[in-house]
Amino acid sequence: MQTQKEFKHFVITRMNVDWQISRPRSDRNDPKFLSRRFALFEQICLPSVKAQNNKDFVWLMLLDAALPAQFKEKVEKYRSIVQLVPIYIESRETLLDSVRRVVKEHTDGECSYLITTSLDSDDAISKDFLQLVQAQFRQQEFEFVNFLFGYLYRTNEQKLYLREWLTSPFHSLIESYNDDFKTVLEYGHTQVNKHNNCQIVAEPLWLMVAHGNNVRTNFDVSAAWQPINRLGSNFAVDLDFPKSSKLKVFKRMAAEIYSVLRSKKEWDTPKVKIRKISNIISPSAVRVLRRIKFNVSNQAYR
Repeated sequence: MQTQKEFKHFVITRMNVDWQISRPRSDRNDPKFLSRRFALFEQICLPSVKAQNNKDFVWLMLLDAALPAQFKEKVEKYRSIVQLVPIYIESRETLLDSVRRVVKEHTDGECSYLITTSLDSDDAISKDFLQLVQAQFRQQEFEFVNFLFGYLYRTNEQKLYLREWLTSPFHSLIESYNDDFKTVLEYGHTQVNKHNNCQIVAEPLWLMVAHGNNVRTNFDVSAAWQPINRLGSNFAVDLDFPKSSKLKVFKRMAAEIYSVLRSKKEWDTPKVKIRKISNIISPSAVRVLRRIKFNVSNQAYR
């Protein structure tokens, strides 16, 4: 069994930096925009990271260098809650070098491998997420880790959906720690399946929140409705989820299944309908089938 000293684990969260999605700097540092963004962070992302069962990681928060003073004060308060390191970025061109510099500052000479995990500031991870990422460590020279199943919660509708995603934005990269290390930021999540990757079939381990202000949160046409209570206590988030009796949940489940059966939408093919209904009734059974599939194709799974 390998010791944790062999690797260093960094979680990387972009708050208001210019990266893959262009937004004018004035907009990214607008107090109204930032107030909403920081509020979502405090409701969703921060408590989920604070609640991690494995505390052996460093959290890098990427912020624009022109961040107003009142929000810098908030960031300093976060540092007393979790092991968070703010990185203030001057421009898109200097972002990667700035991150690499800070990674080096927090990595000692005993480290041979690096794990970096991408986490958006308005999303959440389950309490075991980072522990399970580290459990995949096998001295890989370069390999992405993706957890296949997660949830999508749409705040306007107050509805929860199960997603199955081979290239989720909650991806991690395990790589050798050398002069040419990359970090997960070098690769968009849609590129994961183009490289060596490990698809882990486990219970849903991530929670994406669609709140109306997301720049890019597309609805997955194969996402399956779920009772809210399936979140259980796995996600430490400060959201006001609706409460329902068992009878109401059962009626809602029946209504959702009927809606799938009656759907005339072009993407709701018979195969998709079966998949949706199976995930509504028994997502654990679907996971068993996925494990068999990945086993047959000689891919790693959990």
